[in-house]
Formats: sequence, structure tokens, C-alpha cells
Amino acid sequence: MARGRRARLSRGSRGGQREAADEVERLEVHVAGFRTTGSGNTANWTVPFGVVGIEASGRFAAATASVSGEYIDGGGASAVMVFVWLTAFFLVVVLIALVIYQLMCLADLEFDYINPYDSASRINNVIYPEFALQGALCLLFLLSGNWLMFMLCVPNLYYNVRLYQRRQHLIDVTEIFNQLNREKKRRLFKLITLVILLFLTLFWMIWSILEDDE
Repeated sequence: MARGRRARLSRGSRGGQREAADEVERLEVHVAGFRTTGSGNTANWTVPFGVVGIEASGRFAAATASVSGEYIDGGGASAVMVFVWLTAFFLVVVLIALVIYQLMCLADLEFDYINPYDSASRINNVIYPEFALQGALCLLFLLSGNWLMFMLCVPNLYYNVRLYQRRQHLIDVTEIFNQLNREKKRRLFKLITLVILLFLTLFWMIWSILEDDE
């Protein structure tokens, strides 16, 4: 719906159209923060989720404003947020799966189901994808303006960066038994924070969908 119309119009009969006594040289329409102008007998403005049409009869003598299509103020923003939360949800699910996989490899090593070399090799193969997805998740929340979710993601990202800088992000096969408890605690901490993010993301995604339906 157009937020503002500026035209010098005079009221005619109640059942008739609005007639302008003075000449209408310029029509301005403000739609959802966008400003568009047009002149002439007929002008159409295409806006998100709708079309606003201004029709003038005569030589700038009378103007009739009509709105065609359907426009929902804020609908585009709601759709974008639904996409953001849906993407974040899948990223968090994949991160949780990667962390659980690493914990399972450590548990299998602890119970002597696999040897240290296989356990370290399997875990190291998913370290870089985990770090990349964690960075993508933080970047998604940062660009979408979700500061609370971004702040909740930052500790894991900072911890990953610190491990990489210290060259401690990969598991050493010769030290894996000595570092078993520490590696399990690291991943349990990550898992807890990711589960919290999962529930928050699911909540806000459902909230955005319901808000978009309204």
C-alpha cells in the first residue's frame, strides 16, 4: 500500500472519482521506503510483491489513483528471515553431526574398537569442514543482523581460530591416548553450545514463518 500520495486533488461528488481542479504535473509515490516518481497520463510503478498504478484522465486535469496486485508491508523482509533461519538450521544440524561423529570415533578408540591411527585420521578429515561451517554460520548471523545469535556463535569460532593458530586443531596419532579426555571435553562443550543454537534457531524460524503468514 502506498505510504504517501501528493497531488492537488479536489473532492467531487461522493460516488464519482476525485477530480483535480489544478494541473497535476508530477505524482510521487512512497512505497515501503522506496520513492518513485512519474508523469504523464498513465504511469505504473512496480514494487516488491505488488504494482501501484496511477491513471490520469485529461491533460493533467484529473487523476485517479488505483492500487492493483497485492502488497504486504514487510513481507519481503519476513521471507528473507525465513530463508536465513532455515539455512542456519541446516548448518547447525550438520555441525552437530560432525561433532557427534568425532565423539563416536574417540569413544571407539577408548573401547579399543579401532586403532589410534584410524581414529585420528577420521577425526582430522572432518576438522576443516567443521571450522568452515562454523565460520559460515557466524557470517550468516552477522550479515543478517542477528547479533544475539552471532554472539553465541563467536566463542566456538574464536576457540577454533586459537586452536588453528597454535597448530592444535589436528589430533596427533602419537598423543591421542594422552589427550583423549581433553579432546572429548572440547567436543562436548561444542556440542552443548550447538544444541542451544539449534533450539534457538528452530524457535526463530517457526516465529518468522508464523509472522510471514500473518
